[in-house]
Amino acid sequence: MTRWWRSDPSQRGSTNRDLLRLTSAYGLTAVGEWALWLAVLVYAYDAGGAAATGYASLALVLPVVAVAPFTGRAAGGSHPTRLMSIAYGAQAIGLGAAALAALADAPWPVVVGCSALAVGAVAAVRPTCAVVLPSLVRTARDLTSANVRMGRFDSLSVLFGPLLAGALLTAQGPALALAVCSALNLLGFVITAPLSRRADTPVHQPEADHPAGPVRTLMRQVRSLGGRGSATSVLVIAGAQYVLVGALDLATVVYASEVLQLDESGPALLAAAVGVGAVAAGLGARRVVGRGRLAPVVLLSVVAISVSMVVVGTLAVLAVVLPVLAIIGFSRSSLDLTTRMLLQRSAPPTAVAAVFSVLELFAAVGTALGLVVTQVVIAVADVRVALIVIGGMFAVIALATFRQLRSADDSANVPVVAIGLLRRLPVFALLPPAALEAVARAASERPSAPGEVVVREGDDGHLFYAVAAGSFVVDSRGNRLRTLHRGDSFGEIALLADVPRTATVTAIERGELLSIDRVAFLTAVTGHDASRQAALGALRTLVIDADVAQRLHGSEHLNDTEPPHDPDQ
Repeated sequence: MTRWWRSDPSQRGSTNRDLLRLTSAYGLTAVGEWALWLAVLVYAYDAGGAAATGYASLALVLPVVAVAPFTGRAAGGSHPTRLMSIAYGAQAIGLGAAALAALADAPWPVVVGCSALAVGAVAAVRPTCAVVLPSLVRTARDLTSANVRMGRFDSLSVLFGPLLAGALLTAQGPALALAVCSALNLLGFVITAPLSRRADTPVHQPEADHPAGPVRTLMRQVRSLGGRGSATSVLVIAGAQYVLVGALDLATVVYASEVLQLDESGPALLAAAVGVGAVAAGLGARRVVGRGRLAPVVLLSVVAISVSMVVVGTLAVLAVVLPVLAIIGFSRSSLDLTTRMLLQRSAPPTAVAAVFSVLELFAAVGTALGLVVTQVVIAVADVRVALIVIGGMFAVIALATFRQLRSADDSANVPVVAIGLLRRLPVFALLPPAALEAVARAASERPSAPGEVVVREGDDGHLFYAVAAGSFVVDSRGNRLRTLHRGDSFGEIALLADVPRTATVTAIERGELLSIDRVAFLTAVTGHDASRQAALGALRTLVIDADVAQRLHGSEHLNDTEPPHDPDQ
């Protein structure tokens, strides 16, 4: 059986340690994120009552709104892994300070303020993960597997985060709960520190020549989704789910005590039902995303949430409410996973960080909106009407986005894994986003078996290869030159200098390659001067034949507008 941390089922003896670091840190801190909210709100309630709890909720939301535009710009820069590690470190420091303040019985605004700094840093985690993840996986199916794994962590955190906080609050109070949350983030920082030391590949940012503020830059990049069909609707739906999160935070407390007449453990029972549904969604996530199309899952989840909220608001019977709440938890988690995957597949390479930063912004605003709407409706009518109103909002969303959602999968076809790999190669690193995406679309996945000769010295060369996984040995004239690993490439000499293959490349172990035909390769390289110079500069260190060197020197004077010759024509 393939272990859950292996990114490629074909690599039986290979563990993607970078991917393991990323997902493990994400899982630990996701649990801490849910736990810290409960710990902070309990501290505020004990110190200042319901009014303090409301102010604390708002204080924890506002930093995300303020920070999201800046994290979007930074996550889309040249060092996303460094930003991710810094975010974990900032959360650890902020929560550590909050724990010390709680231990010293400091005024509740001090504890909330320290925690708010940590919550602001949370806004950087998901955008950076969305940027970094495609560069760590080896194939498109590995990206799906990694997203499923992170979706499971999200689902598990919905249940285990509050359970952890509840146990710690019972044992010692908010100080201990906040200290454990700080420790989880510190562990996330330690785990991801090796990732932050690796060299990130700069992403071509077209707006670099026209500097703009972070908000304007963020909006400009998100507007690039306009040409991606229904991607904007998916972004709206992904943010709208947090209205449900905010509504349930308040509604479950009031519903348990005023409608179901349960004791103090009632809210925890209802929250646990939602969490159980979320865990079930996480466990079944692979089957859900294994479908050819994800948009129907999104639409079905929205409809299920709408109907279930109306049922809970109408039928106040515990035996009915608990399984329906589980359906809500299941649908919310499925909605979260599928919309994030659709966005990751839809966003242009330079807009991924911006899109996920806007999603964090929507999460904060949606949570606040859900709280406010629920509180207002409860004040005017009652909690049952509030639940029906929230269900009606999701019904409106389903009707408004139905047409566009039908084509969501058609626009979610950006080859993000191929782009992440090709961006690491000097020959493609400086290509504009549109050109890089065009090359990635022209690439084909090619598996290789141990001992297979991929190219042979002296043969004609029509393909360029990038190593996605595995190891390959390069021999020329009987001499071993080097060994290639993920992120290396070969085959460019024959294409640029128009000569036979200058070396033999043999697979040492089972591997994965991306192959790009001669026309697509030369169109990209010779059409952009920076890439052409990078390719020629790299090749000067590889060429060992004087005749090839002379041909290569001649290729430096290629006309950028001259179309490459297709050997098959």
